[in-house]
Formats: sequence, structure tokens, C-alpha cells
Amino acid sequence: MDYFDIIKRALKVSWQHKALWVLGLFVASGGGSSASGYSSFSLAGGTGSSASGDPTLAFQELAGWVESNVAVLVVLAAVLVVLGVAFFILSIAAQGGLVYLTNEAEENRDVPLRDGWRTGFHRWGRTFMIDLVIAVPIVVMIALFAGVFGASVFGFTGGDAAATGGFAGLFCGLPLLAIAMVVASVLLGVVQSLALRYGVLHDVSFGAALSRAWSDLMAKRGAFVFTLVMLLPGAVYSAVAGVLALLFAVPGVLLMVSGRVVSGGALFVLMALVMMVPGAAYGAFSSSAWTIFFRRMNGMERALEVREPAPVLGNLPPVPPAPEPPSHV
Repeated sequence: MDYFDIIKRALKVSWQHKALWVLGLFVASGGGSSASGYSSFSLAGGTGSSASGDPTLAFQELAGWVESNVAVLVVLAAVLVVLGVAFFILSIAAQGGLVYLTNEAEENRDVPLRDGWRTGFHRWGRTFMIDLVIAVPIVVMIALFAGVFGASVFGFTGGDAAATGGFAGLFCGLPLLAIAMVVASVLLGVVQSLALRYGVLHDVSFGAALSRAWSDLMAKRGAFVFTLVMLLPGAVYSAVAGVLALLFAVPGVLLMVSGRVVSGGALFVLMALVMMVPGAAYGAFSSSAWTIFFRRMNGMERALEVREPAPVLGNLPPVPPAPEPPSHV
């Protein structure tokens, strides 16, 4: 399988069909809705702190504004919770919609955004269950890591035996557990990517989709290799996004340190909005790449029709002679 050809094809599909970017925005941006909370901060009007340039005075004014606007902040927090829940629901639907629309593009059919949303919500429960089953072991490992870390740190405050155990946990147990977490996260991510496409494109239940995905991974059908190949565009995206974020973050921090908290906060809001564009594009590309890989792994690519070449004028075959009439004796 030509993995780099899959990447080239995914780049072409995601660039030609900008509707995928809308769904990619919800898939890639896990916390984008929280950025809207900064828009009301202009009520502070802290021009005095900007003129004085005293950070302490600026934060004192900020604390005073917060104290006098508790009700506004409570309402704002409630709105953000509602937006967060809505964003979560849309992000689950967007996963299935992206898979469906990429498949439609590969079948040379129309790619309307409304069809992506309709399919995404139709497969919402299945997609949610796949994500949930994959997330549970990861959450358990994170909790275990935190527990071992806490026990190790607490052990240093005890006697010699406890300190020895804390040392072993901190410098032996935690590194091994961290490696296991990384490996498990990668493998579970592969299973999630394949299971999602089984659920959407093959229309099977979430249990059957997870089972087939795990079987594909164990059968070494190229999914793990493709994961390694996808590290290259992922690294390129991370580098570009990092540079773009620094262009906003550095002056934003400098503004806030100098006392211009409102201006610095506004710059961070602008950064969040700008970063949505490359995030949406990469989310669409990544999902498209996995869908194209899934199609090729399962032989879903449309076979080319074999047609006889049309005859070229001047190279026509000779006309056979007409049969002679029978002679009458």
C-alpha cells in the first residue's frame, strides 16, 4: 500500500471540499467554545492600569471588577457550560459526518455539508459509544499514574521504608507506567479510527466495529504503519501552529505583564480565533486520510472500468468483402 499517496489524496480531497473544514473544526478544537467568554471583559475599562504600567494595580482593579460583577460572571459561566455541552454533541456528530463525506468524495459524488451533519447525528450514539469505550482505559491509566505519583511523593515524608518505596515508585514505576500509557494510547487511537469507519461506512454496531478494528490491528493490515506515517504531517502541523501561536502569545503576555490586561486578553482571544482555521483544515485532512486508508485496506476503491479504445479515423479495419451470390445451375 502506498501510504504517501494516501496522504497526497487526503490533501487534495480536504482542499477541494471546504465543507469538510466545518466538520474538522468541531473534531479538532476540543475547547474552542470557551474563547467566547473573553468578549465581555471589555467592561473592565482598565485604562488607568494601562497608563500606570503597574501590574499589581492592574490585578487589583481586575479583582475589584470581578467582585462587583459576580452575577454577570455566573451567567457567563452558565452560558459557557451550555455552549460546551452543545459543542461536545456537535463534535461527536462531526466525526461520523467527516467519514461519510470523505467516502462520498472518493465515490465521485456530491459532498453537501447537510448530508454530513445528517449522517453524523444518525450515527451519533454509535460514535459516542466507540469513543467512550476507548476513553475508559485511558482515564483509568491516568488515574493510576496520578495515584502512583501521589503515593510516591507522600512516601518521602514517611520513614526510611516509605522513602525507599517512594523513590522506587517515582523513578521506576512512573517511567514504566508512562511508557505503557503512551503505547496503549497509540494502539487505542488506531482502534478508534478504524472502528469509527466500520460503524459509519459498514453500518455495524459499536461492539462489532471495535471487534473488527482490533482484529485488523492484530492482523497487521498496515494500520499501525499508517499511524507512524501520519506523524510526519502531524509534526508539520504542530510546527506551523506553534509558530503562529507564538506570534500572538508573546505580545499578549508582554501586554499583560506591563499592566494592559484587557489588551493582552483580547490578543489571546484573537489567537484562539485564528488558530481555528489551521485546526479545522488539519482535522479535515487527518480524518480524510484515515478514511482513504480504510477504503484501500478493505478493497473499497472503485474498480476502473475497462473500455475498448475508440477506433481512430484512418485506422479502421478493412471491410470484409460481401459474399458472392450462389450460382444457379
